[in-house]
Amino acid sequence: MMPDEVVVIEVSNEVCNKVGGIYGVLASKADMMMAKFPNYLTVGLYNHATSPHDIVPKTPPVELDTVFRTLRNDTIRACYGSWKGGRGAPCILLDTHDYMNRLASDETYNKTILGTSSDRRDGIPPIYYLIKRRNWELFRIDSYTADYFYNEAITWSEAAGYLIELLLKTPLYRDKKVVVIAHEWLSAGVIFRKKVFDLPYRTLFVTHATSHGRADSAAGINVAMKVREGLANGLRETTVSAYERGVPATHFTEIAAAELCDLFAAVSQSVAHEAAYYLGKAPDIVLTNGIRMPTGVNFHDILKIYSLHKERIREFMQAVLSPYYPVEESESLILMTSGRYELVNKGFDLYIKALAKLNEELRAVKDAKPIYAFMLVPTRTKGLNENVMMATSQYRRLRSLLEPVSEYIGEILTQAIAQNDRSIEERSIKELLSKDATMAEILEDAFEIPEALTRNSFPPIATHDYDHEKDPLMDLCWQSGLRNREEDIVKVMIIPSYLSANRRPLYLSYMDFVNGCDVGIFPSRYEPFGLTPVEAAANGCIAVTSDLSGLGEELRAMGKGTERDGIYVLQLRDKSDDEITDALKNFLMLLIELPYEELLALKRRAYQLAGSFSWREKIENYVAAVEKLVYH
Repeated sequence: MMPDEVVVIEVSNEVCNKVGGIYGVLASKADMMMAKFPNYLTVGLYNHATSPHDIVPKTPPVELDTVFRTLRNDTIRACYGSWKGGRGAPCILLDTHDYMNRLASDETYNKTILGTSSDRRDGIPPIYYLIKRRNWELFRIDSYTADYFYNEAITWSEAAGYLIELLLKTPLYRDKKVVVIAHEWLSAGVIFRKKVFDLPYRTLFVTHATSHGRADSAAGINVAMKVREGLANGLRETTVSAYERGVPATHFTEIAAAELCDLFAAVSQSVAHEAAYYLGKAPDIVLTNGIRMPTGVNFHDILKIYSLHKERIREFMQAVLSPYYPVEESESLILMTSGRYELVNKGFDLYIKALAKLNEELRAVKDAKPIYAFMLVPTRTKGLNENVMMATSQYRRLRSLLEPVSEYIGEILTQAIAQNDRSIEERSIKELLSKDATMAEILEDAFEIPEALTRNSFPPIATHDYDHEKDPLMDLCWQSGLRNREEDIVKVMIIPSYLSANRRPLYLSYMDFVNGCDVGIFPSRYEPFGLTPVEAAANGCIAVTSDLSGLGEELRAMGKGTERDGIYVLQLRDKSDDEITDALKNFLMLLIELPYEELLALKRRAYQLAGSFSWREKIENYVAAVEKLVYH
């Protein structure tokens, strides 16, 4: 294959728009895709809240500018540039908000551009309604009652197909072989449009999960067990169930996309089984997800920055807790989990219950090592909690003010030791200070710093105030006895916002935060693949995944996933919640009891195992898929 002859266009609503894990998948492999395919392009949805921060606008080539003017005449606005998070990959973002709600009053336009006509006698329908009506008539996708989110996605991906159609008419693309990779049902419009107008590009539909499977899992059903038993008995899920779960529109869209695409792919073997059961079609190939390993660094480098980041995290917890009780500067174990706010699917309830059991066991242990357990689960908030904000600000100011005092005493001690003056051992702190400086004078300014904190009976367990009255994570922590009391060995902290190196509460990016932790725990009940444990391991963390995730399944196939491999596969299949949380608690106790050198050795093994999932190893799967579409 001559790379210059091929154009690869990757379509996803998460290009320059971080919503979930697909953003990381696309962004981390973007430079590899550009290296393999010089004519690589990404197409995404323009989100007014997030996209401006993730794109570097550029002046489009003349040929593209002509295309964009055509789109603009149709009230579709295109933004051209390079994707910051995607290693500078070229991107086109489409803003279809006005287009979606535009009235479809021009029947000529409706027939030539949308491939249908309006027949509503009670008024002129909007564009999105006509698209959905056409998709019902041609592909039997029942989406009439779908919500705004669905309407936005199906209109945007239809517009993306229209964009590609126009691009193929320009000199830049006219004589190329074009492959369009559509991720998830949200991008299915590019597949439908190709079918409606018989457009000259080939399509690869990649499913990262099924909406029906996700809904079943959220309802408490063991999806892996249901799929396994169903396929063993030659069964598939009924459409009636999709209506019962409230996902008919997305479910039928996935079925149509899987049937109409030129090549159907899943991101793991478990998703392939899931698709066969829920969608009635087994994927043609499996495109395993990968990660971008840190470049130019080795495990020794990872460890060096680990100490700095861990100290930042420990200092944050000390700042938040110290207004309530003394917090000793002792060696601690820092745990974390993160993910989309899905209490059951992501196994956050298992994480919390295991922490509660660990807390009870450690409270009976003399001089137990403190455990700081974080939950990074973004949701709507009112802003940073006032007590957290004041406590961290005051702590930093106090440390800054008292630093000269510690330097003064340190200098006196240094000189005494250098002169072998052992009389220093018998002198009090008061004697070390100048006769003219009392402790009261030294601390006078410091005592002016603390402001009146509105102290409750317990320290905060979340960094932000929620934009809703009750929060399931906080409630479960409270019910489980995780209240950050002085006697609690396990202290928890929920961070319901995205981390940034430039803002509170920690002034750390997500990856730097992960690097400062010791263990990343992701006991998902439903996880089509799950790269977060691998990302944690690549940043020097011991990691936990589950045997119900695509990653866990792949690790087991590699003969890995034991407690000594660095990435531990926790068994959820055929186990009760009580058995699962006991196993997780026991694994954490094992880590707590490990000598420091053995803990570092386990981190090293996790880092090495993560390398097996590097895009350097996995990108050839995408190359093979493109070649199959171009030449077969």
